[in-house]
Amino acid sequence: MSKRHNTPINPQEWIIRLSSLRAEKDVHILKNAIHLYENKPQVLLEKGLGIADILLDLGLDTETLTVALLYPAFQAKEDMPDNAQEKFGESCNRLLHDVLQMQS
Repeated sequence: MSKRHNTPINPQEWIIRLSSLRAEKDVHILKNAIHLYENKPQVLLEKGLGIADILLDLGLDTETLTVALLYPAFQAKEDMPDNAQEKFGESCNRLLHDVLQMQS
């Protein structure tokens, strides 16, 4: 498990690290989640990467990592695409909505 720092995680470096640990298909899914942050506040991506990085170290599945990446933007009610279910699958969409319900 890597040591946590107070500095933000670089998305490109995280993807490189991820590529050494996961299949290309999984890396592609997570890259798509990161790309949804274009034109969004950088702090939200940094938060999502921080959560996903911890979960990656714990060995959680790609679906959970995807939700970890998307969660901060949805929590902040950023304008995210309505087609998240289409992009990431029904189970990912359901998990994201369940996590959002737990916060309320």
